[in-house]
Amino acid sequence: MSSVRVRLGTLSKDLASFCKVFSFFIVFSCKYSIFTIFTPLKEVRLKFVIYIDDHIEDMDLNQALTQVSAQRREKALRFHHEAGRRQSVAAYRLLQRALEEEYGITEPQELVFGEHGKPTLKAHPDIHFSLSHCRMAVACAVSDRPVGIDIESIRSYKEELAAYVLNEADLQEVKQAERPDVEFIKRWTQKEAFLKLTGQGISNAMKDLDMSGTWNHTEVCLENDYVWTVCYYE
Repeated sequence: MSSVRVRLGTLSKDLASFCKVFSFFIVFSCKYSIFTIFTPLKEVRLKFVIYIDDHIEDMDLNQALTQVSAQRREKALRFHHEAGRRQSVAAYRLLQRALEEEYGITEPQELVFGEHGKPTLKAHPDIHFSLSHCRMAVACAVSDRPVGIDIESIRSYKEELAAYVLNEADLQEVKQAERPDVEFIKRWTQKEAFLKLTGQGISNAMKDLDMSGTWNHTEVCLENDYVWTVCYYE
């Protein structure tokens, strides 16, 4: 699969600014978007790579089911509808690609799960990763340090739900935004990515999460109706 490096000038204004701060380069291929970040933190160079596939409908599901671990295959087949199976398998296949390209790991990996469902690699606990999927796309982040990623489809804005997960100040900003639906999903993914980073479960405290000590970056893909956020410890 061929790929091409994109100059910073061709990126969105926010992402270009982000790249300059974190020595970020981005590579696009015909199917995947791959984001690689090397960032100095306490004089230690860290790395995380983000893979996004928004063409999951092109995947041969039956073939892919034979290429994933028995554990993931069993999980995927528990979904009654093909969409759920496809998203589950596509996310794991993205993890497989990331592990092979970044760490040379080619065998399907078994996952173990923490108290609130945070997954780790049983055989490689030193490699951190996060998976997410939505109707249109799947996302995977791999890193030398803990990382969280969330991807969500843009859907109709519902103030009742927004009021449940946002504090009053954030809620007012969402309501006044040009696209409340997009602004709400941006904030939702920021909270979800944080929870995936920390390994906390979703709770009634969503409204007032203390996300100090972390940074996040959010990208909106209006063309395919999804938003993603990655979250990392400072």
